[in-house]
Amino acid sequence: MSDSGQQFFISLKENAFFINPKKVWTSDLGQYYESFGRIVASAITKNMVIGIYFADFFFKRIFNVKNDFEDLKDLMSDQEFENYKLLKTYTAEEIDCLYLDFTVMVKGKGVELIEGGEDKMLTVDNLDQYLSYLIEFYTYTQFKQQYDSFIKGFNNHIKTNILMEYFSYKEISIIICGKKHLDH
Repeated sequence: MSDSGQQFFISLKENAFFINPKKVWTSDLGQYYESFGRIVASAITKNMVIGIYFADFFFKRIFNVKNDFEDLKDLMSDQEFENYKLLKTYTAEEIDCLYLDFTVMVKGKGVELIEGGEDKMLTVDNLDQYLSYLIEFYTYTQFKQQYDSFIKGFNNHIKTNILMEYFSYKEISIIICGKKHLDH
């Protein structure tokens, strides 16, 4: 899944894997992610641990659990994460002086977090909304097609909504991946 030639997934901090943001979407790529979904679901039905650790926020999204600000920690540099975290401590005047809008830079291009985002300025009043859209973009929006393909493959074996009736996303992660660290 992460061989050096294809790199469908990349290793984040603490060796958790997540969708590679540098892969350009094609329908062929969708078939690979669908296959990965089938493999992971098949591991559950066969009571097998795959031993590859996916980022917690990946499983949250797969099983319809809302991502939170801390999920960005694995996706950003420490400095970038801390800068966004600091926004919550700024006064209205300090935020206004930043001249931030509802866009992010991706591969050298500005991408709107919401429609009309380049015209919507960040203020203290819409900071929580801004951070919510930022979380959504970094953990889901830019990977929607990969998630959809993975979930389609997964649901061919086991319906995610049925699993969620019995297990939390963390429990499902342990069932699929095993524990990262052994308890002492």
